[in-house]
Order: sequence, then C-alpha cells, then structure tokens
Amino acid sequence: MAKSSKYNRVLFSEGRQRKFLQKALSSLSLSQSKLASLLKIHPRSFSDWLREKNTMTLSSLETLCTLCKLARPKNIEIKERYWYAKIGAPIGGKVVHEKYGPLIGNQEYRKSQWKKWWDTKGKFRMNSVLLEKRVHLPKQSPLLAEFMGIMLGDGGITKYQFRISLNGKTDKKYSLYVRNLIKKLFRIRAKKQLRKQSDGIDIVVSRKGINKYLILLGLKSGDKLKQNLDIPEWIMKNKKYQKMCLRGLIDTDGCLFYETHLIKGKKYSYPRLNFVTASPSLATSVFNILIDLNFKARLRKNGRNSAVQLENKAEIWQYFKTIGTSNPKHLNRWHILGRRV
Repeated sequence: MAKSSKYNRVLFSEGRQRKFLQKALSSLSLSQSKLASLLKIHPRSFSDWLREKNTMTLSSLETLCTLCKLARPKNIEIKERYWYAKIGAPIGGKVVHEKYGPLIGNQEYRKSQWKKWWDTKGKFRMNSVLLEKRVHLPKQSPLLAEFMGIMLGDGGITKYQFRISLNGKTDKKYSLYVRNLIKKLFRIRAKKQLRKQSDGIDIVVSRKGINKYLILLGLKSGDKLKQNLDIPEWIMKNKKYQKMCLRGLIDTDGCLFYETHLIKGKKYSYPRLNFVTASPSLATSVFNILIDLNFKARLRKNGRNSAVQLENKAEIWQYFKTIGTSNPKHLNRWHILGRRV
C-alpha cells in the first residue's frame, strides 16, 4: 500500500465512489458546493468525483468518514498521487512510436552536442523571463513628492511590487487620479484589483526596479510602522515638496468631520480636518510642516495613534487654498460641511 499522504488517491469499484459521496451528502444535509468548501476543494472537483470521472483524495475520504461517523469503506485501493502516469506514459509512447516512427538521428550524438552547448553557452545565458524589465525612474519633483505621500498613507512595498489600497466607493474617482499619476511618473500602466469582500481597490505595479528606487527615496519595504515610518529628508528640505507630500498623505489618511459637544444642554459643532497615524515620527513631521506654513495645528495622542488636526473653518479653507487636494471626496465633503458654519 502507498504511504499515507493527503494527496494519495482512493480507487473504488465502479459505482461505489458515487454511492459513498451521495451518502455523505445525505448524512450531512449539505449541498455539493458547501461540502466541497468544507473539504477545501473546488465544487467542480467534487462534481467530477460524484460522476466518477476522477478518483477522490484519501484526505477527503478520511474527513468524510469522521464527519459522518462512518467506517472507512472496504475493498478500496490507495494509490500514490500520480500512479496512473507509470501506466499511461509507456502506452502513450508506444502510440506515438507507432504513428510517427522512431526519432530521427543519432540520439546519443544529439545528447552529447546539447551537453556541450549547455556547458559552454546555455547555462551562461540569462533567461529573458528572469531579466528585470526596463523602467523609467523620475527625478525628484512635486508630483513625485505627492506620490510619496500617497504611499506613506495607503501604500505598501514588497520585494517585487508596490500597491496602494483605497476605498472602492468613496475613492473611486481618486483611484483614477492615482493610476494616471503613476503612468505620468513611471510611464507604466498600473493594474486595478477589486476586493469585493471589503469594497476596496488595490492599485498594483509589479516592477522590481521601481521598488528598489522607491526604497532609495525613503520608503520602507514590509511593515512600515515597525521601521519608523516618516517623511523622507529630501522632501522635508523643500517647501514645494512638503506641500505636495502633505496633500498625498491627507488625501489618503485624512478626513473631514464635525466634532460635536453638548454644553449645558446646548449642542456645539466644530469642523475638523484630521490626519491620524500610528507612527509618532510621521505625525510630528506633518505637524511641523503645518506649523511652518503658519497653520494653528494641534497634535494629540489617542492610544497607539497620533492625530494632527486643523480645528476651525478659516484654517481648513486656508489648507485647501494653500495645499489643495487631488481627492474629490475631500473637496465635496468640505463644500457640504463648510455651508453648515
């Protein structure tokens, strides 16, 4: 008998696999798709098992026996995963030989010549699939600084790609702006991936060369917070870059709302432009930029997070006039909130 493995296959006599699976469905009162999900297989695979088109796995058999409290069926065979290859390959080879005849030429000579080529040339050639694709790396600019702010807010970098995760509903128009910004900077079309379960949009670029460049510019690969996330020095040294980076940060991690207080039975509401981050260094840098631009910003600590706020209508109007926004949802919301005061 083959060694136990979750990939081993079970061979029933004709009709018995179908009866076993039908019994399991009846016992558990589940649909085919739900039972397939329980077994962690595709519903089509379960359907093929039920029609006895394919043999079922040993691990699924054992799971069903446990769930249905059934003894393992008798008179079954356990085969290794690709047991049929040893039978089918010689048969297939024989059919090909009968149809096309023997391979032309001296096979030993061909093998020796191939080995000679491989040892002298082949193994030294770089496969084009493995070569890094050429990329355009933009110079430091206000637009690049805005992109850095977006990445600091909602971006992430792995070894081979970077992605920006946005809200699929409220940031739908903004996601188009971000993709166009990436195209303008790196001359590449970013992919859009929808996350249906969370109504999210991921903007993804897979270019190792761009990732290396972004890390050189000051972004972090992996967990940003564990690596002391902050605005890069080249941005902090330039006022224009500061403003655009701040725009990218607040366009992604900022929000507009009314803070309401009840004092002696009377309700008071105040507009707030709020930026929240779990990085103390990043919060301090955002605060310092706003102060240097003559805003009366407030820096507050709330548990693990730090919040930077502008706390009156005049300050918020000045922010949109001085810094601006590329995210339509912020401007639309401010037009609504601004009329309330």
